[in-house]
Amino acid sequence: ADTFLAYECDQALDCGAVLIDRATDQRRPIPLGRGTSLPLDATGASQSSISPTGRYVLLTTSLGIGVFDLDSGEDLGSPSDLRGWAWSPLGDRLFYLVGGRLAVWDLPSDTKVVVADALPKLGAFTLVAQDPPTG
Repeated sequence: ADTFLAYECDQALDCGAVLIDRATDQRRPIPLGRGTSLPLDATGASQSSISPTGRYVLLTTSLGIGVFDLDSGEDLGSPSDLRGWAWSPLGDRLFYLVGGRLAVWDLPSDTKVVVADALPKLGAFTLVAQDPPTG
């Protein structure tokens, strides 16, 4: 990935999430964890997955799972009982497993739709998806 999410503190111990560009080392503060349902602290996230476009991030912490818009810092929430996930190639949809079903969350419209029901129990899945053509 070209960018990654980190949790940094300055000399005054004012801490927060930053998005770091690997090529330039440029840091952009991201207002995650302040007033959201998934507060970050010095322990940070145990796992993160940034969408292919770099606009969204899915974070897992000891407190739960949350999806955030990295442009605005907005807490988009999380599907309940999410077990596995994969980003669509364009990065604006999140495919996930929940209760033996495969669902897709269209983030710009905040629409969640089950696309496959009654799947066998899966610990993980491989997703080959194509976003519809635009224009």
